Amino acid sequence: MGTPPPRGRVPGGRRADAALAARALVLALALYSCFLLGNWAFHQLVGLLVNILLAFFLALAIEPAVGRMAARGMRRGLATFLVFLAVLVFGVGFVVLLGSMLAGQIVDMVENFPKYLDSLIKWINDSFHTDLSRVEVQDSLLKSDWLQRYVQNSASGVLDVSATVLGGLFRLLTIFLFSFCFAADGPRLRRALCSVLPPARQAEVCGRGRSRSTRPAAICIRAA
Repeated sequence: MGTPPPRGRVPGGRRADAALAARALVLALALYSCFLLGNWAFHQLVGLLVNILLAFFLALAIEPAVGRMAARGMRRGLATFLVFLAVLVFGVGFVVLLGSMLAGQIVDMVENFPKYLDSLIKWINDSFHTDLSRVEVQDSLLKSDWLQRYVQNSASGVLDVSATVLGGLFRLLTIFLFSFCFAADGPRLRRALCSVLPPARQAEVCGRGRSRSTRPAAICIRAA
């Protein structure tokens, strides 16, 4: 018969197993905490990440014009500023033109509203044999509870609309700022992106970026 194993090693083995289990538990809790922290940070920064992505695509859109102006000896910063100024002027002009047309339609509707109301009341009187008048309809509308509640809710919602407008303006400013940086430092950004590629691909991608700066979409496709 064989000799039994020494009894002194059993408690030591149990302590080692307990220490290993405690270490695994601490590691699992740490990984779970890191996951929760990363998930929270991602949801907090998702708006900023979307703005940066939009700014990157906007910089790609204006890169051909900036590249042509830079090829003629103009500094990239000044060329980017001029392109953005042209885009801003075009956008403001389009909004003003569209707003003037919309304002004209609203003014026409307000001026012709009594005629529309008279036509509607006449149709109701002829169809349902009633005896309504515009004055009675206006008084009932002005004294109605739902109109008063609507006015109160609209007055309280002015702050929400103002906050939404300010948030939209801040988002546009953020996009334009990142787009300006991406477009003005286009060659430096391409070199930084090329530095993470394998050496065999760096010469091809960076060479195409220098020789064909007017086609940034092709550069990005080749880099991918």
